[in-house]
Amino acid sequence: MKKRYYLKNVIFIFSLLLIACSQNDDILKTSVTSEEIINYCHGFSDDTRREGCYYNNAIQYFKEDLCLLIKSNPLSTYCKILTKPTLEQCNLHNDKQNLFNECLKRVAILTKNVELCRQMKVRTNEIYTDNNCLRSIAIHTGNLDICEEIGDFGCTIDILSDLNPDNFCNEFLKGEKYYIENKCKPSDISTSCTPGEFEFYDSCLKRKIWRNPDPKFCDMMKTEFNKNICFGDVSSLKNDPNICRKILDSEHRDLCIENIAEHNLDVSLCQKLPKKGEGFYHKDNCIERIAIELSDVNLCIDLINPDDCFFEISRKILDDSLCEKITLPKEKDRCYRWIAFYTENINYCQRINDEDIKHICNSDKFNGIIGVNPDSNIGFLPDHSQTPLLRLWYG
Repeated sequence: MKKRYYLKNVIFIFSLLLIACSQNDDILKTSVTSEEIINYCHGFSDDTRREGCYYNNAIQYFKEDLCLLIKSNPLSTYCKILTKPTLEQCNLHNDKQNLFNECLKRVAILTKNVELCRQMKVRTNEIYTDNNCLRSIAIHTGNLDICEEIGDFGCTIDILSDLNPDNFCNEFLKGEKYYIENKCKPSDISTSCTPGEFEFYDSCLKRKIWRNPDPKFCDMMKTEFNKNICFGDVSSLKNDPNICRKILDSEHRDLCIENIAEHNLDVSLCQKLPKKGEGFYHKDNCIERIAIELSDVNLCIDLINPDDCFFEISRKILDDSLCEKITLPKEKDRCYRWIAFYTENINYCQRINDEDIKHICNSDKFNGIIGVNPDSNIGFLPDHSQTPLLRLWYG
């Protein structure tokens, strides 16, 4: 089972604000329904990622109702501000630079007011111009002059591809060929002068897929690698496992099936994957992820190595009886360590056989580290080589 890592609240919220900054090109596209978003986000197996999904989609599509599904603060508060941004709201948070700038940017894009893009603030209260803000307004208004002002060729490409979507990729490819054949010197080995026109063409088609997820665009791509990635993206966007079959590379095909199986909690799709040891993405890993999401212990039983599955579910629902089902002694001790940690019940420490882990579990400082991942302190599989450091750390 791949290890899952949990971010602290502040870092997590900051990262989501950064993600929000990168989503402004689609800020006015609101065709997605809240129900579709909720169904998609439900595919994430832990609360942190699920709430992050609600947050990102809420602010991208201005779905204030999704903010109500977010329990953690201040994330839910930020969500409500950014889904209904006003200048007054932005100014109320003038002391929070990232939130203020993102709020102001969204007002600028909604009102198509380029001057607001020039009023972003840095910590020293100096004013600067946000080119991403200007880029978004340019794309949504079709204003090529703004693209030229900020020197963003990608901005120009997006506008032109919307104006003439059927012929644009071919015209774009002709332009790249002309540049390579007429503007590049034989001695010039820079990226812009290497004959990679197929990549330019495929990247142009990728832009179409996010607007219209049709596998026919994947068939039109020139390189097999790009086709495989494209079919995987389209299958996810359309939630259609049959599209995965068009992927020629077995590893990409298996990943495609696993993602859709996990999203739909469909164990029958996992059965289409190779057995453990016969492929990187395999049946056991797929079933294990679904078992954890559903907290269904019965799905763990037939796995080749069910220990990780029992451990993850025990940690999720805080059921100590599942620790007894784990066969590896170190993993069983680790399971009890987690139960003791999150229930704040030191009695579970007495069930631990490894003396080092038991010592840590019984440490006087135990209650002082609640909220920290215990694995980050005791290691994934503790051994005696760690003991001096552990005892120095815990005193």
